[in-house]
Amino acid sequence: MSASYGTQNFTKEQEELWTVCTNAFAALNAHLDRTLRANAGIKLTDFLILSALVGSGKGPPAAVRMGELAQKTNVSPSRLTYQIEVLLRHKWVRKEPVESDRRGKGIIITDTGLAVYEKAHRIYAHEVRETALTEIEDSSWAHFTDFFNNILERISHKQ
Repeated sequence: MSASYGTQNFTKEQEELWTVCTNAFAALNAHLDRTLRANAGIKLTDFLILSALVGSGKGPPAAVRMGELAQKTNVSPSRLTYQIEVLLRHKWVRKEPVESDRRGKGIIITDTGLAVYEKAHRIYAHEVRETALTEIEDSSWAHFTDFFNNILERISHKQ
């Protein structure tokens, strides 16, 4: 069943804002990928997967199922399978049983992977702060967070 999209187009201001947003995020991601590759030897996608495996950083990392990892990283299951194989070859992750389901295997970050992640995270955080966050006033953080969380929430309801 296809959705009804109506006839309303963007206003000029909406289109201009959204074009700038998509271009800025694409350019920032490309910049982060280049910077991480050059300075930490890791691709942005691999860094984001390791970041999802590190989780909150409270307590030791636990094995994460592939489906949950795909959801956390917005990487398609087939692409994630490929990326995990790359991370396994680097010995940045390993497979092990999942606590809640002994039948299946999950992915867990290794000590080597954690060291790579920690180095890359310092670079990532610096670059994001310097290129994207320096102009945001303290009083605006909650507004931006709510704005992007609302987008994520609406998208999750459509899946």
